[in-house]
Amino acid sequence: MAPKIYFSGNTALIKAEGTSETLTKKAGIIYKLADCTIAHITGKVEPKEIKEYQAEVIILPPKQAEQIITKIKPKLAILTAGKDTVYIARELQKKTGIQTIAAKDNLTVDLYAYSAMAEQKPLSKFTEAK
Repeated sequence: MAPKIYFSGNTALIKAEGTSETLTKKAGIIYKLADCTIAHITGKVEPKEIKEYQAEVIILPPKQAEQIITKIKPKLAILTAGKDTVYIARELQKKTGIQTIAAKDNLTVDLYAYSAMAEQKPLSKFTEAK
């Protein structure tokens, strides 16, 4: 099963198979999954702390989005609900070249469909056939 992110209101639920690690940071949470890393930013990130949220997928409010996306360069950025979020996402994608979408209620994001997963798995991820 591909990792998926489900949105309901301002809540994001991440579902993935396998083991994962969760790191709580000052302005959000980082989920380290087997196939990718997701940073869910919910608060204000200080400029010197932006690199701490390095991930393939970033979920964040529109307020600091351009600054964070430009510095981290994720494969996928998801803007959480806000006024005119769809238009902001479109403009950010044009400016940064990073695929950016706007989250809305009941949205499901399949990370394989958005090419947000690492292109190649390291050999350590495979198990020996019996």
